[in-house]
Amino acid sequence: MVSKTDWLTLSHEEKIQVLAERPVDQILEDYSLVDKNQAAFRELLAREHRLWTPENIQKLETAGSPPTKDVVLGAWRDLDRSEALLELIDNSIDVWRERRGRYPKKTSPELNIYIDVDPGAQQLIYEDNAGGVSIDKLVNLVVPGFSDTTPLSKTIGSYKTGGKKAIFRLGTAASITTRYWNPAETSDDAISVQLDEPWINDPIKYEFNYAQLKDKAVIERGQTRYVLQLREEPVGGPLWIEDPNKINKIVQDIRKTYGLLITRSPAIQIHFKNRRDPLSPVEDFYSFSGTNTDGVNIEPQQVIFATKMEFGGDQYEVEIEFILGCRTTSGASDGSWGIDLYGNDRLFVAYDQDTFSRWLPQGGSRNLIRGLVNIHGANFFIPWDTHKRHLNVDREIIQILTKHKLIEELFENWRRIYNDISRSGQVSKLIKSPLPQNIDKKDNDLYIPNRAKVSLDPNARRGVALPKTIYVPKVKAKRKKNDTINIRLSLTTVEARLLASHYGIEGDPASNVVGSELASEIKADALKRARGKRK
Repeated sequence: MVSKTDWLTLSHEEKIQVLAERPVDQILEDYSLVDKNQAAFRELLAREHRLWTPENIQKLETAGSPPTKDVVLGAWRDLDRSEALLELIDNSIDVWRERRGRYPKKTSPELNIYIDVDPGAQQLIYEDNAGGVSIDKLVNLVVPGFSDTTPLSKTIGSYKTGGKKAIFRLGTAASITTRYWNPAETSDDAISVQLDEPWINDPIKYEFNYAQLKDKAVIERGQTRYVLQLREEPVGGPLWIEDPNKINKIVQDIRKTYGLLITRSPAIQIHFKNRRDPLSPVEDFYSFSGTNTDGVNIEPQQVIFATKMEFGGDQYEVEIEFILGCRTTSGASDGSWGIDLYGNDRLFVAYDQDTFSRWLPQGGSRNLIRGLVNIHGANFFIPWDTHKRHLNVDREIIQILTKHKLIEELFENWRRIYNDISRSGQVSKLIKSPLPQNIDKKDNDLYIPNRAKVSLDPNARRGVALPKTIYVPKVKAKRKKNDTINIRLSLTTVEARLLASHYGIEGDPASNVVGSELASEIKADALKRARGKRK
């Protein structure tokens, strides 16, 4: 009896040739799959047919070159599944925006991103119509360090590495089909890039297989499609794409991360397992209090600080957008208070409660805080880490965000309001009325009644103040029946700073807001001690 060749000993090129030239039954006669029966082998061949489409490619060629894969083999372990998909989405958005700016007539007016799963084949399919990738730029899909973006590009993707890490994080093998929409209309290449499991696991090899498609009609011009053979996660259990809870987490992460971006750029549509209806922002997307009556106005406020920052000896424009307002509830059990951090409309830290703590109130007043900071400009200036999940506090722009007098004044106005509301005795009454709408669909933006743009000199230290025309929130609510007695307490500057440090209060004790907050803490502490002695 003639022994059969082990299928797994074939190179990828040999497998593709066999798959293209022989029917499945003939392959089963000629080859075997070690430790697997014919049914399992047949199932494997069916998956590989769907993954590689061997009947539709011409001669395989190779592309790619060093460096080693250490940068992705190590980095992918730090990504969760959501973050890996977000990296692919980031890349699609960046490519489409850049191309739309350069070639508006040769780029789809809408970016459509489709994410589908095939539990039977254990595959995830990711598709966009951002323009496709030309044959001479295929390395941009696979090899770290290759990209058309620069540090000064106004992008949201991880610089030259993000999409590559996503492939390694999610898949044990990947087929990438792309049909480049050539703006010059001088070519119409449709390419299949094929990264099999040995290639994925090889720590050195970066040369990869690709081939021209025989039938270009399987993919539209301008499209790129990833088919990822998924890792077995969790090991020994149902695959994660069959778990509704894991799928829902990914959907919610996408909605939160791109909620502001898709609000402001409705031409960008992201679909998850639904090709008809794109994802929308989460239901409670910036539900600010809209109270504006009887001497009280706590409607939210947007201030955009226009400034310039240095890179390579040149100055570049950067806009720092702040939106501050008040929540419609003072409950804090879900932790949904704080300041969200964005770069070019892409969320990277939700509910930050530390970065601006020196300018925010203490105690229960903090639960009222809601807002965002959004850096608009070159990727280099946005203070996010590689995976866009943490704030990089060592970046130069952090000094502006946390120390500039104009931004401090903006926060001082709102800190006073948060404290006044908390002390009013009418917290629920003051904050419960929401804005008439969260999103202004006419202007494709958040509904923020009060807006302003202010020039900011990052080097100005003294003599700067917000323009008199800037909206200032106010609370003149009736307080509880006044049976108070005012007691005067005088402190030296050193004593005041010592007490402020003791009570965890940051800022200048000489300012009215900080001084008032310090007095409240001293009063609360003294009463607590006195009541304790009476028991």
